[in-house]
Amino acid sequence: MISKKNAHKSSVLGLIVLKNGFVLSGSNDQFIRVWNPDGFNLVNTLVSVVSNSSGTSNSGVRDMSIVLHENEEFVSIHDDDSIRLWEPTTNLEPTFLVNSRMNHSDQVLAVTFLNNTNYLASGSRDKTIIIWDLIAMNVFKTLVGHSNDVI
Repeated sequence: MISKKNAHKSSVLGLIVLKNGFVLSGSNDQFIRVWNPDGFNLVNTLVSVVSNSSGTSNSGVRDMSIVLHENEEFVSIHDDDSIRLWEPTTNLEPTFLVNSRMNHSDQVLAVTFLNNTNYLASGSRDKTIIIWDLIAMNVFKTLVGHSNDVI
């Protein structure tokens, strides 16, 4: 049983399992928690706070996705419209941060990696999918023509 002191204080909207069995939960409470599969004890807490030119951005987690690379990077989307790439085995800070509003005209609803590549896809209420190049850290392609939200 998970102790209430370790529990999220708000809705959990993202949940992923790493190859090593660790479970990551992302919540509106601005935290991503890392749980050990043996007894599901809390191992670490990643804080969803990022410094930027206008101060700091505290933001709840809207969704998460995992890539199957060796270091098991994962990506999260946040209420401040940022997309963050994390490497939980090497760094507790996001390594790729983009404000999706610079390219999507509405809220990002979903995100996923593309088949073990260095590309990421984000879907939005603006009815588009953006393919992000994680090496160049920019937009590779925008897919248009959907008649509804992309979730």
